[in-house]
Amino acid sequence: MLPEAREYLTRAGAGFGTPIERLAQMNQPAIDFYRDKGVDLYTQPLEIALCAQHSNGGIGIDCWWQTDVKGLFAVGEAAASHGVYRPGGTALNAGQVGSTRAAQYIAARCRGDASAAPILATCAPCGSTSPRK
Repeated sequence: MLPEAREYLTRAGAGFGTPIERLAQMNQPAIDFYRDKGVDLYTQPLEIALCAQHSNGGIGIDCWWQTDVKGLFAVGEAAASHGVYRPGGTALNAGQVGSTRAAQYIAARCRGDASAAPILATCAPCGSTSPRK
C-alpha cells in the first residue's frame, strides 16, 4: 500500500482489522440494515454491481432553462445542461440553479418587467445563434 493511502486510512480510522471489522466500527447501521434484510455481512458476500446513478437529461434548454416548447422549463437532470460530462456532485446544484433561473424568467414575464426584457431576450436556445422570441 502506498504511504499516502496508509496515512489516509489511518487518519480516517480505517487502518485496522478486516473490512467487516472496519465497517462495524465506522458504519454499524449498514451492517444492521443488511441483517434486517436477511443478509449477514459477517458470513455472506455482498454483491457489488454498477448502476446508473443519474439520468443526465437530454431536453434542450436555453440559458433560462426554457425548452423549445414556449412556457415549458426543464431543470435538474431532465435538462441537457451537462450531458455525459456532468461533473460528479452537481445534480443538486443544477436543479437549484435551473429552478432559480426559470423562476426569475417566469416572474419577469408575468410582471411585464420592461427593464428585464433586454436581458430575457438575449438568451439563445441550445444549438441556435439567435435569441428566443
